[in-house]
Amino acid sequence: MRERHNGSTDPSSGELPTPSVPMPPPEIPYPRPAKRSPLVRRFAHPVGAFVCLATLLPVFRSSRWWVRLFDFPRVQISTLGAAAVIAGLLARRKSDPFDPLLHGLVPAAVIAQLAHIYRFTPGFPKQVMSKTKSETGDTLSLLTSNVLMSNRNPAALQDVIARCRPDMVLLLETDQWWEDQLDRVDRDYPYSVKCPLRNTYGMHLYSKLPLIDPEVRYLIYPDVPSIRTQIRLPSGRQVHFYGMHPKPPGRQNRNGEIRGSGPRDAELVQIAYEIRNLDVPVIVAGDFNDVAWSHTTRRFQRIGRVLDPRVGRGFFNTFHADHPWMRFPLDHLFHSRHFALLDFGRLPHIGSDHFPIYAELSLEPEAKHEQKPPEADQSDLKEATEDLHSPEAKQL
Repeated sequence: MRERHNGSTDPSSGELPTPSVPMPPPEIPYPRPAKRSPLVRRFAHPVGAFVCLATLLPVFRSSRWWVRLFDFPRVQISTLGAAAVIAGLLARRKSDPFDPLLHGLVPAAVIAQLAHIYRFTPGFPKQVMSKTKSETGDTLSLLTSNVLMSNRNPAALQDVIARCRPDMVLLLETDQWWEDQLDRVDRDYPYSVKCPLRNTYGMHLYSKLPLIDPEVRYLIYPDVPSIRTQIRLPSGRQVHFYGMHPKPPGRQNRNGEIRGSGPRDAELVQIAYEIRNLDVPVIVAGDFNDVAWSHTTRRFQRIGRVLDPRVGRGFFNTFHADHPWMRFPLDHLFHSRHFALLDFGRLPHIGSDHFPIYAELSLEPEAKHEQKPPEADQSDLKEATEDLHSPEAKQL
């Protein structure tokens, strides 16, 4: 049998072989990039990018107002970040590639935000021990309220004071009009420190307990007062009290420039250094114009060695009273480790943009030994010194 050759004739015939024609390779369709969902392009990506930026900016220790602004809305930024991630997941298709923004950076930013605020949730260990009843009888209750100078509803405040019957009342943003309206408070509180001002930084302190050597001081600005006094309890023991209301960042100074946080931070540092080595009961209260979880407020705690009753109990947001979606804990009460907490809470709306807060403390012998205040490290002390000598604080 004659052998056949594929694609050629018999070699003995003398004909040339016919070359085989190669087949072209099959076409491989090039995958087109998956088109993002409008929900991702128009909402998740822009919001996610904002959340990442808002998380990164406060890392820098700048006193510029537009940087320090992002210390405040950490709850709101966390909520926006979570919404962006959820929107990305809902709109995701099987063909979508990994999204480094929505699946990596935004979840990391949300975790970073929550790391600042989780201490103020009920699941976190309390910084201040609770008592249902004082074992010593040495108690002191305080109501603090930024009344809003333009508020014309003093009756609401007086009703709240009458219901709570605190030993002390610290009022902020009080002018002469407010002083004149508080005759009921004047009658019930025989001891007082009054500093009415028309610049929204007036301050009044009313007390049922004797005040020892009270003084009004101007620590940073010549028109922004703070109060320092000692309080004599019925047992004879004395408590050092500081009331303060520093100016917030973000407003114009006398030169028309937008003010940073330098003056506010310097006032917090100055008070912290004053109380740092006092081995006596201390209370610091007022509108700090700073949130409880900010670096500056927590540094104030560490340098001053004071405790925050909010830790482990809740946010107790006090501002803005008229905007539930944008509220922050700006009004504070810090105290030394000598006290246990009998009661703490936010009070009803009084027509101001701030809610009042109420606290009842008890001097307890074991509290001093069982409670450990946070301690400052060298970086805190170095930063504090820089704040005291910052150009913003020195030019005032």
